Amino acid sequence: MKILKIEKYKGSTLRLELEDGREHFISSETASAMNLLSGTDIPESALEDLLLADKKRKARERALYLLDGRDYSYVELYEKLECSYGGEVAYQVVDELSEKGLINDRRYAEEIARRLYDSKGYGFYRVREELRRRGIPEAVISETLEKYSDQTEIKNRILKAIRSRYPGYLSGEKAEPEDRHKLKAALGRLGFCFSDIDSALRDIDSGELGCDEEEE
Repeated sequence: MKILKIEKYKGSTLRLELEDGREHFISSETASAMNLLSGTDIPESALEDLLLADKKRKARERALYLLDGRDYSYVELYEKLECSYGGEVAYQVVDELSEKGLINDRRYAEEIARRLYDSKGYGFYRVREELRRRGIPEAVISETLEKYSDQTEIKNRILKAIRSRYPGYLSGEKAEPEDRHKLKAALGRLGFCFSDIDSALRDIDSGELGCDEEEE
């Protein structure tokens, strides 16, 4: 197959016109690396390899641009690339970046878990669902959240959530049953287990769980 014309299209993109009427758009870097010139004969198989290599280069550049803004899980980045560059290219690029350590699900899961626990005040189950939504594998989720499963720590996090969001409950007055139900429902939406909520509220009511301590 002969290349009839190679001309500048936009930016660093070139338009490649073939003798059979087809046209393709490739980067100037790819054209230079392959020594492509007008009048060059190129086998169909070589053309396919060239286009695949160019698409992979573009996908890699896009991935690095995205990672420059924030971390992504393996699945998240794959899905970002797959819609524009196809599954095969997306898989190759994400796998390559993973091998280089630019994508690390364990590191990413720890970062997200820490932010959701400490900044958002979410409970164990809400954090787990957020990690699942980001495509983190179950084994990595379990490993990441193991250190957050201590019952004393869970109760302290529930107390912290009540202090910051529902301080009236700690005023010393007995809450109405309806108010208690609303509080439990709100804590459940934050991702705390209802059995843990009940246990923490009993300890708060009995004075066993630092409800008289001043807020930091």
